[in-house]
Amino acid sequence: LPAGIALAFGANIGTCVTAILAAIGKPRRAVQAAMAHLLFNVFGVIIWFFFIPYLADFVVWLSPAADASLTGQARLAEEAPRQIANAHTVFNVANTILFLPFAGAIAKLVEKLVPVKELTFEEKAIAKFQPRYLDDGMLDTPPLALSMVRRETRRMGEVVEEMLADVPATVFTGDLDKVAEMRDKDEQVDALYGAINSYLTKVSRRDLMEGTANEAMMLTTTTTEIENIGDIIEIHMTHLAQMCSVNQITFNEENLKSLEFYHGRVQKAFSSAMVAIEHDRRAAAQMVLDMEKEIIEGMDELVRKNQRKFLHEETSAQEMAAFTLQTDIMENLKRIYEHSKRIGKLV
Repeated sequence: LPAGIALAFGANIGTCVTAILAAIGKPRRAVQAAMAHLLFNVFGVIIWFFFIPYLADFVVWLSPAADASLTGQARLAEEAPRQIANAHTVFNVANTILFLPFAGAIAKLVEKLVPVKELTFEEKAIAKFQPRYLDDGMLDTPPLALSMVRRETRRMGEVVEEMLADVPATVFTGDLDKVAEMRDKDEQVDALYGAINSYLTKVSRRDLMEGTANEAMMLTTTTTEIENIGDIIEIHMTHLAQMCSVNQITFNEENLKSLEFYHGRVQKAFSSAMVAIEHDRRAAAQMVLDMEKEIIEGMDELVRKNQRKFLHEETSAQEMAAFTLQTDIMENLKRIYEHSKRIGKLV
């Protein structure tokens, strides 16, 4: 029995090799987790090594005895496996209780052995453009790989949500400082779009079930729609912001409130579309579709109302410029909604 317990302890350390091999090429946090696993088992074996005879006596007492009719090798074959298993359980439970108060100290030791390099400002900027969830190790399990694509697609959508949230402060006021930020974010969107589609191409090369193949196609279309929204903001909305700044256009309170209202509704539609895609929620997708009348017809009616006003009232060149800019902004908001609606229809 003591020899069997010693072998079980050795196997405990051996399993750490698998964890370390699995951590190769992974982020430093994954390597740290593998190192903590190794230290836990090595320290535990060192402590228990000198108490193996006592542990053997304890598990003999703890484990049920074999039938009295069994003797010799037959009795050993009946009792030893259970006793070794119980010894392994006692080893792990006792080690957990023993090391729990020292978890902080072990964590500090691991951080010294496997330090996480602090990224420079430039490295942090580059890291933003890298996919976070796409793992080639999951390609052999397409459903799991596609679940990671959904998460990465949501991350891509979050960047576009940030761009969309900045539209009022940028476009409605002509703040050119914000324009540079929008363009930087669109570069991130483009980088994630390329990474996701490259990964989806790898997934599609696998032997897929019909449902999985359809999901891959759906996610491909979704990323294209999100990327199109990013381009609308980065190309067209920033151009309108420049027009607003160069021509010193300002909106009256009524028109500004209208723009903010419809921007908020379009923002809500896009956010709901992202929730629908990430979590496969039909209710969120339906919410996007149900907003069409309020958004499209509402903005069209507002444009017609302003057109009638200009036909019957004398207006200045500044007011006409503001009306033209307002109309162009709403046209782009409608385009963003249409892309959001297409995403909603995919769910």
